[in-house]
Amino acid sequence: MEAPQDWFGKVFTMKSGEETLILSMTSELTNLDLMFEQVKSLHRKTYGGRQIKITPKTASTAYYLQLARRDKDRDFIIDEFIRLNGFDLPKNRNSLRYAEARGKYWQRLRKRLKKAEDILNAITQGKK
Repeated sequence: MEAPQDWFGKVFTMKSGEETLILSMTSELTNLDLMFEQVKSLHRKTYGGRQIKITPKTASTAYYLQLARRDKDRDFIIDEFIRLNGFDLPKNRNSLRYAEARGKYWQRLRKRLKKAEDILNAITQGKK
């Protein structure tokens, strides 16, 4: 005879302000595989299929997003991106290679800014 799993652990939701939290209580005897399945199932039921992932790269992009929202000049933002990431640029600022390298780093930063903006919108609007 097997004991009911809710004797050894429980998964439930709780309101915290406007946010719904999923909580899990486990004990030494909890079947973790079953518990994780219950958490995943409740997560899908509570939040739908969306799952917003904030990576370290996304978090580091927040600084550049903040600069852009403060109407800082594009050149200032790209210079900060290059300086803080330790990227190498050709010494001659008037060369074509210098302009191409800056353009490449700007394109990379634009993609990161777009992704960070999308994640921020998903968090604030509750949609993906």
